[in-house]
Amino acid sequence: MAEPSASLPRPILALVNDLFFTLKIGDTAKSLGVPIHFAGNREEFLEHWQNAAPALVIADLTLAGADVAGLLEQVASTADRSPPPILGYTTHADWKRTGPLHDRCTKVVTKDTLSRSLAALMQQLMQQG
Repeated sequence: MAEPSASLPRPILALVNDLFFTLKIGDTAKSLGVPIHFAGNREEFLEHWQNAAPALVIADLTLAGADVAGLLEQVASTADRSPPPILGYTTHADWKRTGPLHDRCTKVVTKDTLSRSLAALMQQLMQQG
């Protein structure tokens, strides 16, 4: 596993494939001066997870075909490092369906809340990690 440079902040790892949220999360990370890696599927996520020690994981809990539950479990159970905070997001309509994933996240918000409060949420959770 590559160690992050002492001069660079640890990256954010985002499990998302929606263009709107990819741009929103990327722009917010850039404005905060934090590097970010995006993964739209299991393989990309695991590659970034193994090659970085993320300060925060952001996960679209509604992402189809990515085994979000399994990936969140892997983040939580990584033995060689402390798990980073996980910011999960979902829709109002999917809140109940994604409920089993909520306890695997540090914080879960709706897409509306994520859009409005992303910078504050990112800063708050990265300080916890």
